[in-house]
Amino acid sequence: MRGYLPSNYDENSFNFSNLKIGLDGITIPLHHPVFAAVSNIDSKKECIWTLSLFEETVVQIKSNSTFIWRFSEPGDYLLSVKVTDVNNNVYELTKEFNAFDPKTVHDYQDHIENTLNRRKALM
Repeated sequence: MRGYLPSNYDENSFNFSNLKIGLDGITIPLHHPVFAAVSNIDSKKECIWTLSLFEETVVQIKSNSTFIWRFSEPGDYLLSVKVTDVNNNVYELTKEFNAFDPKTVHDYQDHIENTLNRRKALM
């Protein structure tokens, strides 16, 4: 397997709280699992997750409150979730992010550092 899979010793996946967000938004290395979860809505009846790449639907899943995916193609993704609670209230959330293919640890570090430096220069 090629690429850099950054993780903490106690975690095997990204979560959004560990990511650095810069001017380019959220960037995720390829071949690394991503877990998304709806945790702030009580009494969820169903969640419909839709993952799109370049405005084409990659997958649509009806599941519980979690979505797990390993990205194998680079590109600009859109992840949306439509949540219905037991009172039939509907909540929707959409998040954009980019999956890219760093060839080495150094490539990934350069990408993150450049993104953070550009953000810092604008402050």
